[in-house]
Amino acid sequence: MDIFEKMNHFFTETGKEVEQKAREFSDAMRLNTKIRDEKAAIKECMEKIGRLYYEEQKGNGSGVYQEAFERIHKAKEAIRQAQKEMDEQKKRTTCQNCGASMQKEDLFCSKCGTKRETKDSDDEEIKEAKEKVQEQEKDDISTEKMGESETEDAEEDTQE
Repeated sequence: MDIFEKMNHFFTETGKEVEQKAREFSDAMRLNTKIRDEKAAIKECMEKIGRLYYEEQKGNGSGVYQEAFERIHKAKEAIRQAQKEMDEQKKRTTCQNCGASMQKEDLFCSKCGTKRETKDSDDEEIKEAKEKVQEQEKDDISTEKMGESETEDAEEDTQE
């Protein structure tokens, strides 16, 4: 064989190897994409099942679900409190009767006409909201610490 035939043979074989590797890579990418998509579908269904169960139980879980239901209730309350604080920062408040947003200087609700509470009660609401947020943060920290200690205990049991 002369040099050109050897080079032709080398490039042909190398090209076949590259083509095979490209096919393998393409197949792996396709399968990885399929796996990722199916995992996302499973996660979506699991979340939907959880939401449906929560709604079916009307937020009153029992047994193994009790802790999760309580956490959801605490989170919803924290969201409400944060929204109140945000409204306060924006110089807005909510009507005590219908819940509509209104400006602090408004004496009456533009939606239902209810007279707004006095300034003293607004200050008291802010104080109570801040206390509730602080309590929630303390509860969250203690719950996280309990979860960490349970995880450490489980890891120690596994190692034994």
